[in-house]
Amino acid sequence: MTGLILALALIAHGAIGTPLLGGTASHVGTQYGPDYLALPEHRWGQPGLLVRVTGAGGSVVRRSTDAGPDLQRQREGRVVDLNKWDFDKVCGVAPGEPDPGLCAVTVEYLADVPLPATDTAEPQP
Repeated sequence: MTGLILALALIAHGAIGTPLLGGTASHVGTQYGPDYLALPEHRWGQPGLLVRVTGAGGSVVRRSTDAGPDLQRQREGRVVDLNKWDFDKVCGVAPGEPDPGLCAVTVEYLADVPLPATDTAEPQP
């Protein structure tokens, strides 16, 4: 019984398996690779969350790798930046079709997946 109450509480508070954000998705092209996904930092915290992004064309499950879209775009309803391949799949863009630029999506939290630490310091001689 306690497990059921906990599960219901998590769902009610927008946790596991529940769409947390609805809005629009955009893409950043292909320059950041096939795993790129940016979520709003103020809403989600740091990169490393496993999420499902769902649109009219289907869903992808990805780990967030960056913070974004920029704040002005978030105020306009943008909730995720995808790589071009995932954008096409989620938004139902067929090969050869014009790029719509934006599409309606939901973002569903699945789990925390910590990213490995990175060293941004200057290389030592």
